[in-house]
This record gives sequence, C-alpha cells and structure tokens, in this order.
Amino acid sequence: SLCDWSSDVCSSDLYKPSFGMTTMFVGTTIFSGDKLVGALIFQIDNNRVDNLMTSSRHWAEVGMGESGETYLIARDATFRSSPRSFLENPAAYIKAAQANGLSQERINAIKLAGTPVLIQPVKTVGAVNVLAGKTGRASFRDYRNIPVVSSYQPIRFGSFDWGLLSEIDQSELFSGITRLARSLLVLAALL
Repeated sequence: SLCDWSSDVCSSDLYKPSFGMTTMFVGTTIFSGDKLVGALIFQIDNNRVDNLMTSSRHWAEVGMGESGETYLIARDATFRSSPRSFLENPAAYIKAAQANGLSQERINAIKLAGTPVLIQPVKTVGAVNVLAGKTGRASFRDYRNIPVVSSYQPIRFGSFDWGLLSEIDQSELFSGITRLARSLLVLAALL
C-alpha cells in the first residue's frame, strides 16, 4: 500500500525521517549480559543502495548492455532500489508509468519523493514468483510493460523477505540472433 505521507513510518523496513526522503535503517539491540542497554541504528542513504545495485550507474561497463538492470523489491511488491529507467530519465519514466496505468496519486508521490522506491508496485511474473520464494528465469513484460528476460531470487535477511531481479530487454538480448538470421537469409538468397 501507499505510504501515509503525514507519518514518519512508511513500512517495516523503510522510513522517511527527514525532508520526506526515502531512507533505510539497519538496527540491532545491545545487551550487557542479559540486560538491554540500548540500540544501535544506522541510517543508510538510498543512493548507496542504488549505487550498489547499478554498479554506480555503469551498467554497460559491467555487462548489462543498453537495457539490463538489477533491482530489489520488498514484500509489499514495491521497489527498494531505483530502476534503471528512472535513474536515466525520470521524466520519460513518469510518462511511461502514466501510460501503463499507474495512478495519479502514485505518480504525484514519485514526483514529490524524487524516486519510485516504496511507491510503485511491481506486479510482474518475476515479482510474483520471487515474493513466493521462488528462484528462476522467465520471459515476461516488466514494470515498463516491455518484454524482458529475467532471472530472480529471494533475498532474506533478518525478518525481511525481499526479491532480487535482473532483467534485460528481449529486443537487446536477441538482437545478435536476429542479425545473424538476416545475414544467413541474405547469404542463402545469394547462393
């Protein structure tokens, strides 16, 4: 569900503590023997998570080509890292999200927050499978409604069930095969 923007708490694993920005925390309790003496909480800038998931936006240099990406989703089926298309061109991303039927309320929330993290649901075959605890590969339409080939696996740490998805557009993945097939057809015609 969409965050209550008047509240500090958006979900059990992400919060908006300052300036309305999506922020992650990692925390643990501290004991002295059997006595609870405190808690240690670290705030993690979501840009660091994005940099980890995108190799600091060097997709092509790490073998992800022109369209490949990896991203995280959580149990509520919303992003926990920013999708490549948003990072590369937020205006085009929002336009595509509107064309694909994302509600105006969520579009406005993305614009206000400056990120689709915690706002946009991902309801793809891969998202459904990974949140059901499945690891696999499949072809389906992604959150942009573009055919992709995806690999996915659940990520569990502590009490959180997240999913990791790695996807590339089918058109890019199969472009080499298409070029080879055309070349073979031309060669066969010439022969």
